[in-house]
Amino acid sequence: GFFGATSVGDAGACAPSITVTKALATNRNKNTDQFTVQIRSGSPSGPVVNDTSTSTTTGSGSTVTAGSGTTDVFAASAGTTYYLGESVSGTTILNQYTRTLTCVDQNGLQTGLPTNASAASPVAITPVPGADIRCVLTNSAIPAPALTIDKTADRTWITAADQTINYSFLVTNTGNVPL
Repeated sequence: GFFGATSVGDAGACAPSITVTKALATNRNKNTDQFTVQIRSGSPSGPVVNDTSTSTTTGSGSTVTAGSGTTDVFAASAGTTYYLGESVSGTTILNQYTRTLTCVDQNGLQTGLPTNASAASPVAITPVPGADIRCVLTNSAIPAPALTIDKTADRTWITAADQTINYSFLVTNTGNVPL
């Protein structure tokens, strides 16, 4: 169905709509990290009210596969507070990401929408009649440099004076940033 205004003149008479879409500003910490965008009612932990069939991301690196990671258009009720956020899927640990939310009303009726607002917890939005609110929840992996070092020797025992032991080192970047 169609939600939102058909013209500027009837924008105020229409039910508002909300859409939340996921974006990644960096590669995922793990390619199996996935995110589920959500619109909740009543409270930040209230029931999820959006269609969940396409709300979980698919993809790897910084790519969100087209058609995934979106709530699609949710027909909201004017004056009702909704909470926009996400949950995890796959191997995701949310505190390894910074999260921001930016929303725009396509009809220009809603004021006070978040721009680059912290989304560490769900963000409250109370739509006005006729608003067509489109939000992007963007995650960025928090840099976490790390190395592992494995040392091996060419012998396990020294059996005489002046023997030489040769060591080899394998250094592996186990973090999420180039070193």
